[in-house]
Amino acid sequence: MQAAGMTIIFNERGVVVQKVGICKTENIDRAFNVTKVNYSLWHQRLGHIGKQKFIELKNKHMIYDLDQICNINPSDDLCEACIKGKQAKLPFNKEKDKSHVKRPLFIIHSDVCGPISPTAINNKNYFVLFVDEYTHYCVPYTIAHKSDVFLVFKDFVAKSDLKVVNLYSDNGGEYLSNEMKDYCCEKGITYHLTVPRMPQLNGVLERMVRTITEKARSMIISACMDKIFWGDAVLTATYLINITPTRALKQTKTPYEMWHGKKPQIKYLKIFGSTVFVHNKNSRTKFDDKSWKGILVGYEPNGYKVWDAEREKYAIVRDVIVDELDFIRSRPIAKCEGVNKRNSEDKTDVSDKKSKSVEGQVSENISDKNNVQVETDSAGIQSKSVVDREKCDNSKSDVTDPMSGKKMKMKLL
Repeated sequence: MQAAGMTIIFNERGVVVQKVGICKTENIDRAFNVTKVNYSLWHQRLGHIGKQKFIELKNKHMIYDLDQICNINPSDDLCEACIKGKQAKLPFNKEKDKSHVKRPLFIIHSDVCGPISPTAINNKNYFVLFVDEYTHYCVPYTIAHKSDVFLVFKDFVAKSDLKVVNLYSDNGGEYLSNEMKDYCCEKGITYHLTVPRMPQLNGVLERMVRTITEKARSMIISACMDKIFWGDAVLTATYLINITPTRALKQTKTPYEMWHGKKPQIKYLKIFGSTVFVHNKNSRTKFDDKSWKGILVGYEPNGYKVWDAEREKYAIVRDVIVDELDFIRSRPIAKCEGVNKRNSEDKTDVSDKKSKSVEGQVSENISDKNNVQVETDSAGIQSKSVVDREKCDNSKSDVTDPMSGKKMKMKLL
């Protein structure tokens, strides 16, 4: 431009280009197409840096050429790329406001846990839990199918002294049935459903299910019990949790005392899985055993819940002697083989069934050498019978007497 006779002058107003008789002034930013530096530009340059980290980088002088960003201030403009790449779930309040809960049964939390494998010894596959918000008292039920939730909920409401006001549960189909909705409308119960795939909204019950499951698992392992007793372990664990302190209550009371209005007693507690010697009230003669052995699997209002291994059934007993020291050695052998076979998913091979049916048929095999007949009875046991017994009894053989030389008739035995 100077070769063409032009003069270039830079000043505060911009740039001035002069030629003989001609003068043109233009803004420097427009002349050189300078990019305006702002927070959005540095936000992208720094890999979509967060606002707080950008402020820290600037205020604590953590870079050498600080003059590059010293006049840049973060803005609240939304960055769509950051939203799509970094969006996370909103936090949940750790402490809930319970000031509006003034009495038991005002808010009930409920959930179903299962299916649990193996099937329990009483053919149950799930357990349902109801937790009261005010007292933190837990009421468990073991059920065979999810459809049984409605029945146990009716039982829970019927046994409650006060009216249930609110029911909190997840979006499980067992809580969305028409009969459940009609029953809640009839009883004036408002039930609240959590957002799908958001168990944190029902955190009270989710945490309680974990606590009960862990305690029941530890009890089964410690007692060397079969896993099919998980139902009894869950019921016992829930009972023990109700009589122990919890951080959920600000009062120095147990959930049991808050629910029943009296302090619990622990003098009758025994180790889960202990051997129980039960007084036999059915002894008939003078020398019959006066007791039989069972396995302690729970508690009842009027006694202990004992598994009778010989008869394969539960019994509620009171007159007992409990072995808590060496109960694994003195424990009766539980006849759980039949129960385990029913709970097993393996199917019997068809060939085995055919072989058993063949064993029940009668087959006849005649041996020419020994003249015997082989028969198979309905139980599969083979027996031999002599053929033509009368003919054999009446047959005689001629034998020569060595002394007289006469022939004698000898009857064959």
